[in-house]
Amino acid sequence: MAKQASDNQLQESPEAPPVRPHHRMWHWTKTHKKVAIPAAIVVVAGLLAGIPFTRYALAGVILKQTYTVTVLDQQTNKPVSSATVMLKGEQAKTDSKGKASLKTAVGNGRLTVEKKYYAAAKKTVLVPIFKQKDVTEIKIRATGRQVPVTVINKISKRPLANAKVAALGAEVKTDAKGQALLVLPADKQKVMASVSAAGYNEAKAEVTVTTEIVAENTYSMTPAGKIYFMSRQSGKYDLVKTNLDGTDRQVVLAGTGTESADQLGLSRSSNGSYIALHARRDSGNPKLYLIDTQNDEMSVMDEGNAEFTVKGWAGDFYIYSVTRKDKNMWEAKRQALKSFDAKRKKIITLDETAAELMPNAPFWPGVTQQYAAEGYNDIFIINGEIIYTKGIQAYYYGPSKFTIGKEISINKVRPDGTNKKVLKGRTVINTTSTFVQGFWSAWIAGYKIGVGSLYFTLSTDQDHPYKYISGQLQDSEKKSVDEIYQNYKLTIVSPSKKYTTWAEWIDGQSTVFLGDAKAENAKQIFRVKDVRPVGWIGDDYIILNDKNSGLSIMSTLGGTPLRVSDFTNIEGEWINAGEGYAY
Repeated sequence: MAKQASDNQLQESPEAPPVRPHHRMWHWTKTHKKVAIPAAIVVVAGLLAGIPFTRYALAGVILKQTYTVTVLDQQTNKPVSSATVMLKGEQAKTDSKGKASLKTAVGNGRLTVEKKYYAAAKKTVLVPIFKQKDVTEIKIRATGRQVPVTVINKISKRPLANAKVAALGAEVKTDAKGQALLVLPADKQKVMASVSAAGYNEAKAEVTVTTEIVAENTYSMTPAGKIYFMSRQSGKYDLVKTNLDGTDRQVVLAGTGTESADQLGLSRSSNGSYIALHARRDSGNPKLYLIDTQNDEMSVMDEGNAEFTVKGWAGDFYIYSVTRKDKNMWEAKRQALKSFDAKRKKIITLDETAAELMPNAPFWPGVTQQYAAEGYNDIFIINGEIIYTKGIQAYYYGPSKFTIGKEISINKVRPDGTNKKVLKGRTVINTTSTFVQGFWSAWIAGYKIGVGSLYFTLSTDQDHPYKYISGQLQDSEKKSVDEIYQNYKLTIVSPSKKYTTWAEWIDGQSTVFLGDAKAENAKQIFRVKDVRPVGWIGDDYIILNDKNSGLSIMSTLGGTPLRVSDFTNIEGEWINAGEGYAY
């Protein structure tokens, strides 16, 4: 009976409640959150968008949009720069075109525009949910006098855009024509202003308060940078630096009085980071000095009982050769090719010469040493590598035939000492039998044409020149030294290697050319007697000097060079032997 009662109770229990559609939806939402939540937002946003009074108020809580305004002068209808634009707690300043953009919450807001010596302007605007269709224009009224000002580049004489002129708390930025309207109090006649621009030296200027365009309100700005040169204004050889227009003259390194013109040289790295000075500044031998242009600190690169021959810069490596005075002609390592790593303050020996005595040479009274020795002929810096040649010289004394089996060679090495190779070697033999006493040599002469190409002739085979281009040595298409030399160019490559410059003597005038990276597609940019390019400041300005010891700078755009200063035109001055420079 008990079991039967239990069965009856089970049969009489209530049925489970039915599963309704919204329950199924809730369960699906919880298990598909990545899809469900974004879909819900879209649906809600769509519903809100249909209700004009709520769509921006609610959307503004989560949505922001970029809103752009152009501010114009009410009287002239010209753009007003450096005006402050405020909207919904955000603010920005107008550029040289009078435009300002703010990223702010969508919806209605109060736009306010303010600028000193202008009446403030306000306007209610709508920041849309989607991209703004038309830029909002708002005009403001000047309460002072509108003064036209112009800013130009002092070297190129071209208009300078985005230069800022500020006076009495007001400021403007110049447009593409270098022009702007500076509003100042009408009761002023002249006020002092500052003129500034990125990459230029800040300048002070006097503004004549007038609505007329007057020459006094055109201001010249000098590009930032320094020029280093030697000067004897003090009676000694001083290392001096100035701005690019010759102003702010400073003595970087005062002369000691022991310097001499025949043992003095200056070389600037192509990026302007370092200056190398070759000078005798004490009673000893000349030394090589490094000046870091970031702080003008000086350190010694190399010194000793030796003669240094400057070759110039390959990036941050200074290239030079050494002849050691304590070595005889017949001794090995009498000469060395070196580089100085300016960043790491480290000397790297790239190559040293070999030599040997001739023990089997015929004896002659009074002659103690007979020898054959290597020597450097030419050293070039090209495409980040050093290309150099070695010749052979020999001294002998004797009535009989004398044979020397040595090699002259064309070589290359990187400034850090790697990738050292002999590009071409040739064994030379002296078969002269007529000399009783002789000094005999075999050599290779190098000539530079354009950028990236060198031509070589061998003393033993001058009718078979070689050409070095794109890292390879090959037979030359030119068949004689005369043909090679007719195309010779003293070419200087800009720091980025984008441009080249050189001078050619044409009709009694020195003609300065600007070319591309290969010294091709040349255009004439200046002609004057006895002037030559000697270096670069960036990619935009070329340094020139002349026989009258005048230092000038000019723009690659052309025009008349700006004279910087008189200077001492020493041997080796401005040997800016960076990439592609040969001398």
